[in-house]
Amino acid sequence: MDPRKEQQPHAGASPDHKHHDDASSSVSKESSTDKASPGQTHPVAGTHTPSHHEQVHSTSTHAHKTAGSQHHAAHTSAHHSSAEHAPVPLGHQDTSSSEAAHHTPAPSRPSLHGGASGTGSKPRRKLDWTAITLATLIIVVVIDIFLAFGIHTPALPPTAADQPLPVITATVLSPATCADCSGYADALDSATALRANLSTKTLTWPGAEADALVKKYGITKLPAIVLEGDLPSAVIGYHASGKAFVWDTPQPVYLLSNGSAVGRVKAILLTTVCDNCSDPMQTVLELQSMGITVASTDDIAADSAEGQALLSRYNVSSLPIIILSPDAWEYDFIAQNWQFAGTKESDGWLVQRRLLPPYVDVTTGATIGLVSATYINDTACADCYDVLVHRDILQRFGVFLVNETVLDATDSSAIALMLKYNVTAIPTVVVSAEAQKYEGLMGVWDQVGSVEADGSLVFRDPTAIQGAVYRNVINGVVISGVTS
Repeated sequence: MDPRKEQQPHAGASPDHKHHDDASSSVSKESSTDKASPGQTHPVAGTHTPSHHEQVHSTSTHAHKTAGSQHHAAHTSAHHSSAEHAPVPLGHQDTSSSEAAHHTPAPSRPSLHGGASGTGSKPRRKLDWTAITLATLIIVVVIDIFLAFGIHTPALPPTAADQPLPVITATVLSPATCADCSGYADALDSATALRANLSTKTLTWPGAEADALVKKYGITKLPAIVLEGDLPSAVIGYHASGKAFVWDTPQPVYLLSNGSAVGRVKAILLTTVCDNCSDPMQTVLELQSMGITVASTDDIAADSAEGQALLSRYNVSSLPIIILSPDAWEYDFIAQNWQFAGTKESDGWLVQRRLLPPYVDVTTGATIGLVSATYINDTACADCYDVLVHRDILQRFGVFLVNETVLDATDSSAIALMLKYNVTAIPTVVVSAEAQKYEGLMGVWDQVGSVEADGSLVFRDPTAIQGAVYRNVINGVVISGVTS
């Protein structure tokens, strides 16, 4: 029989035949590695020239193995490829391949289906560490180049910090003859807060350079500040003037461009004899504490010729008062609040009209706002609140108490008052009609008491005092104001 026909593989080959092929292939692998020297790669197929029978046998074996291990052959190294595809039959081993046998992996176990691992099961894939290492190195190199040269990195737009700072000059125009002129620190702070290369210089006015700036920018009040250079669209507190920003709105005292001072207030104290009246000088001190420059005060008695002229000119009805010169109107606080204190006359002077009691009525000469208080207590009620709490409350509203009386509810005078004013709860207080002159007190009295026909004020709501204990006069029951 033709040996080529005997070795012809077919789909129905028996397991014995497969085992024979695997054994033959294994022996061939050992023969092909006999002559491999250490450090050398395994010889490729073709280093041994087989006989005609060997060629037929090799071809038959190769065709048979291809069906089960084609994928394995495609991924193995050159060593395994040459050993499997060029087998040498027994008795024809090439001694040049003996050393390579040590590198041949042991045959894998048969699969559970009875086939050899090379024909009946899929072989395990081996990692090619050389290729992995090479790929990793390439990636690292590419990243290094990317970082080093900024490949494909778009240029970032310049930030505000990268921009050169604008150059601005702040020129302060300071009057030479105004020791009490107001400062300009706040206005200069607005300029220094700008993000700019700011330089500051001070010019004394009058002076040639200062005069030129006053004329150029139409400055009317001094001190002033002029900003020039690379200016923003707006600066807080400044107004645009030509190509500059100008601050020329100082608080008094300041100078006009003609040299006259504005904001030096003259105060006239128009007084009369009144031991209990408030001192108008205290009002002057309060104005000064708010930054108003009172340059001079003039105390004029109302019964003097000059005083009588003032009473007539301004139609004064109450004393003592203060009268302020027109410069006071330059202060924002005065301009915004004087309506609550007095009037601005046609000549510009400010006349005080509303006074806190006590004060003197010019027409009658009587002192207004001297208050009497009668306290009605309940000594039989140990837990009832202290009736003198009312004194503290009245004084808190500025009430000037000149006469105070404390009565027990059993006193005949107290009984008479309780009957007269129909008092239903004690302790309480009855205050004279003069208390109505105190606007602050009258603003809240209707919430806690009554105003009687004779003008007296009667306290009627003890529950307004937190936690107060009191007695109901009608039924005699003591009521606790403490709530749980």
